[in-house]
Amino acid sequence: MDLDKLRLWYNGYNFLGESVYNPFDILQFIRNKFLYKNYWFESGTLNFLMELIKKNNYFLPGLSNLKVGEDLVGSFDIEDIRLETVLFQGGYLTIDKMVITPFDSIEYYLKVPNKEVQLALNNFLINYLTKSSNSNDFKIKIYNALVNADIILLEKILTSLFASIPYNNYTNNEMQRYEGYYASVLYTYFASLGF
Repeated sequence: MDLDKLRLWYNGYNFLGESVYNPFDILQFIRNKFLYKNYWFESGTLNFLMELIKKNNYFLPGLSNLKVGEDLVGSFDIEDIRLETVLFQGGYLTIDKMVITPFDSIEYYLKVPNKEVQLALNNFLINYLTKSSNSNDFKIKIYNALVNADIILLEKILTSLFASIPYNNYTNNEMQRYEGYYASVLYTYFASLGF
């Protein structure tokens, strides 16, 4: 068993101490004869998360390099809950580091804890945003174009990707009201690839 790969997939949860593995994942990993897959993520549902994204027209690229105050991390106001709070409390984000500001307030930098969550969350978001049945094909093509530094091919792939998204995905719902739809689609594809 490759311990570095195991760490990459299932370690990374941090609560202002040493990183920890997800014990549920480790048990499932052993039970399934050391097969790397999204065990923990498959045990839950993201419907509440998707409703929150729709309701607040959330700009998904805002999830990268996320900096939040102490109030956001400990918030429990269900009537006015923010996406970042749900993601943190649900284990989709973890603390990367804590910084004391010059004003003695605390800021937390949050990140996706590991490869399992990165892949599963972004794949779910891709399917939610695009309703695409061939998202994996687009991911492979995007990845190969980026690895080969073929910008012209990347442009053709992205044009094809956006042409494949049904018009009704963003005209018959709240997504039509926010400009970040296309940026969110690009972000989720790139984030699912580790970029």
